[in-house]
Amino acid sequence: PGSPLSKKPPAWIMAGELVETSRLWARDVARIQPEWAEELAAHLVKRTYSEPHWSSKQGAAMAIEKVLLYGVPIVADRKVLYAKVDPEAAREMFVRHALVEGDWTTHHRFFAENRRLLAEASELEARSRQRGLVASEDDLFAFYDERVPAEVVSARHFDRWWRAAQRENPDLLTFTLDQLVDTSAVDTSAFPEAWTQGEVTLPLTYQFEPGADADGVTVHVPLSILNRVVPDGFDWMVPGLLEELCVATIRSLPKAVRRELVPAPDVGAAVARWLRENTPAWEDMTRAGDMASPFHVEFSRAVRHLRDVVIPADAWDAERVERLPAHLRMTFRVEERRGSTTVAVDESKDLLALQKRLAARSEAAVRAAVKGAVGVALEEARLRTAADAASDTSRHPSARSGQPGLPSDAASSASSAGARSGGVASGSVVAEQSGLSSWPSDLPDGRLPEAVSTDLGGGVVVRGYPAIVEEQDAKGRPTVALRVLADAGERDARHAAGVRRLLLAEVGLQSGRITSRWTAKQSLTLAAAPYRNTEALVADLQLAAVTALTSPDAERAPGTPTGGPIAVQIRDVESYDAAKEFVRRHLEDEIYRVVGHVVAALSAWRTLEGEVRSSSSLALLNTLQDIRDHVATLVHDRFVSATPPRRVPHLVRYLRASSYRLEKAQANPHRDAELAWRVHDVTEAYDKARAAYAAGPADPARAAELAEVRWLIEELRVSLFAQQLGTDGPVSEKRIRKVLDPARW
Repeated sequence: PGSPLSKKPPAWIMAGELVETSRLWARDVARIQPEWAEELAAHLVKRTYSEPHWSSKQGAAMAIEKVLLYGVPIVADRKVLYAKVDPEAAREMFVRHALVEGDWTTHHRFFAENRRLLAEASELEARSRQRGLVASEDDLFAFYDERVPAEVVSARHFDRWWRAAQRENPDLLTFTLDQLVDTSAVDTSAFPEAWTQGEVTLPLTYQFEPGADADGVTVHVPLSILNRVVPDGFDWMVPGLLEELCVATIRSLPKAVRRELVPAPDVGAAVARWLRENTPAWEDMTRAGDMASPFHVEFSRAVRHLRDVVIPADAWDAERVERLPAHLRMTFRVEERRGSTTVAVDESKDLLALQKRLAARSEAAVRAAVKGAVGVALEEARLRTAADAASDTSRHPSARSGQPGLPSDAASSASSAGARSGGVASGSVVAEQSGLSSWPSDLPDGRLPEAVSTDLGGGVVVRGYPAIVEEQDAKGRPTVALRVLADAGERDARHAAGVRRLLLAEVGLQSGRITSRWTAKQSLTLAAAPYRNTEALVADLQLAAVTALTSPDAERAPGTPTGGPIAVQIRDVESYDAAKEFVRRHLEDEIYRVVGHVVAALSAWRTLEGEVRSSSSLALLNTLQDIRDHVATLVHDRFVSATPPRRVPHLVRYLRASSYRLEKAQANPHRDAELAWRVHDVTEAYDKARAAYAAGPADPARAAELAEVRWLIEELRVSLFAQQLGTDGPVSEKRIRKVLDPARW
């Protein structure tokens, strides 16, 4: 207590003596730092080491040091180089962690080359899906251990040694592919690095991680060309997986077929051999794209030839594909370039689902790429025009006074600039425009090209499809724009609709002029139409008339002038001007002709509505509801323009057929139920075909067939419920089902 340090003792003290009375006292004390004790009492301290570990930051093995003085820890957790404690163990950790595992920071050329070769060797293992092909870590350790001297225990030691050693033997520490992998065990040609489909070449990568989403083969698709890739051909996978695919396909088939193809491994191997000998080469098949024969078709041929077993068509459903192992179904990874890096946008085993999910982003990417190419072409043209103008001015001083003779518009030569720079295909420059009121004036030669493209480098050529399209403004009103679409399949349909809307905007008539030709009876009937007002009805009538005047002759209603323009074929200013003149000359008469058919249909509709409301028989509840549902598909808001021109005159017959049906059903409700079931069965097949088409790639020919089937079903209703009205051509359930047969597509 007498010590001056007693009232505020420091953390550490040094005592001259210890005296024990009733208590233990320290006398002659002074403050001391424990760091002093480690140095002053070096002959008395004891050091212990624990937790040897690798430090990638230090590039060396480290350990935790503890320093004890008389059992008191004066240093608790100090990190020190483990080489000072156990040089041999430290060297082993350096070789294993730094050289073998690559857990260090270095710029040595041999190390980068070795990591590249290791990645290549691992990819070969992933391609062949065979474990044990790549040299193990113990093999790599032995390689380095044999060549690196014993005194090299850290990155610093290694750098000092390697500076001198590499002068004598620069390849001393460099692997060769033969040292890393048994290349004879892998046929690299059977596991290609790229998939070529038409003009598109897509890189392939391989992953051998069972259970992972991307296990197997992954094809990398740039977002900007996503809609140009078709799913056909990918069901063949790569040649190295053909035999395994055949075996898995056998096991995915229904049991009745599967038991005819046992043992599956033997039959699968035989089928694979037959396919290699009797089908086109893999490279030709993939390049063909949508022209390639599906795998299941050729598989069925092989089985029929080898085992005389016929596989029914319904065995090849979507569920069978889902039963295949994940690595035997291609993974599609959509990627987007952002600056200098490539970012994965989405991935799936279903290419069509990806295309639908990313349709908007894909189109935006195409527009951005083409817009960039247009900007480059215009800028080059502007600079070249300015240079030419300066050159001409120097040669012709009179030009300085503003005399004509020099081209001042850079856009006039942007087309050739685009052709020279490779930015835009066919030398065409197309800049998107909104709010069009007439044909775009700044197109090269006034013509809208079928397609434009730009080369983004790396073999990626983005292709866009210019079209005049119909859009809506902020208030929901129709407008017309020039857009570059990503999907060639939708270009024609959207272009035709856009051209018709543009023609209507230029030559459309005033509402009062149209309604002034209506009789009192027509006005009364049209007032009951399911439109929000007369203006909306008149606008729809005009659109229907323009559609009739610009459709192919085979699709025009009787009485409509033939030989006129076809909207989808209008792609230059001359044909547009001719179409505008044709529509202006015939529009009013065509509207009046359409009004006559619409009035007749609305009269039949009003009569039918009254008959349905007046019926109170409980036995006809199902019939009445079916008629209401059916009529709602014929007469609704905007039904005039939604009905194909050739079918507008037939609306009245379809509606009258429902009146005849109701009359007959009252006398024989059971027969009506039987006929309704037949119509429902065909309609259900039609709905399934539409759903299958919606889930698949766009096909204008198939879309046109399905659109025609919708009206064939109307004719079928007439033939079943009101034969006395007659039909527009031959029709039957068999004919309709033949068109809907999925085997045809």
